Amino acid sequence: MEPVRQAIMARQAGDYDGALRVLTGITDDLRRDDPALPPLPFIVLFEWGQLIEVHSPARDALAALRDEHVRRLLDGDTDSAEEAFGGRTHSRFWDIAWFNDTLGDSRSTYEVFLHLLRTTPEVAARYSSRALPAIVEQGDYALGERYLPEPLSQLGELNATARWAPLLPADFRPPHLSALLSGYVQALRLRGAILHGLGRHAEAGALRMAGLAGIESEELRALAEKELVAPGAISQLVATHQASLPPSPA
Repeated sequence: MEPVRQAIMARQAGDYDGALRVLTGITDDLRRDDPALPPLPFIVLFEWGQLIEVHSPARDALAALRDEHVRRLLDGDTDSAEEAFGGRTHSRFWDIAWFNDTLGDSRSTYEVFLHLLRTTPEVAARYSSRALPAIVEQGDYALGERYLPEPLSQLGELNATARWAPLLPADFRPPHLSALLSGYVQALRLRGAILHGLGRHAEAGALRMAGLAGIESEELRALAEKELVAPGAISQLVATHQASLPPSPA
């Protein structure tokens, strides 16, 4: 995505205001295409997070966008229009969670989810897996136990995909394998954290050993161990790779 490359170059050159203008411009372009506020691409949010570390107005801008989504969700607008996404709905809560991940504000995600639990439990049930990281970070292990993930059930798909899919595609195709690995490790980490939080320490330790041993690829197993220790390592690897790719031909 060429505008993101421009934002990266501006940030690296110290032009933080210019980088923020590019990122907000991407958001504005998406809004013009679809007033229902479509999702921002991962690489956009990753770069926004990089900019936040050195430029506080970037945090304010992303928080304002998050607050707009929260207002819409609290008003009952939980999903965007189906026709805007090829006949599929897009979860507004999912966007809020991504924004809060970038902002480092799991409390906001947790509180929005609790609101959904109180007002529209059927909607909350659809988003429980996305809310679970915030639930765990807030230490609500009793609530987390209601949504306990089953990471070992994902091993078959992960190992099968690793036999044909590259970890880092040579172009801007979605990094399917790294996304699967990231989701698997997150489920492994969250289940382990909940078990530890409930005092089930031996069970959590056994889960970690089995979860890593079940990954057939040594490369993926090493990356999974790294991700368990430093969550976000896989995302950092993907973002760095995508930023290094040559621009797509016009």
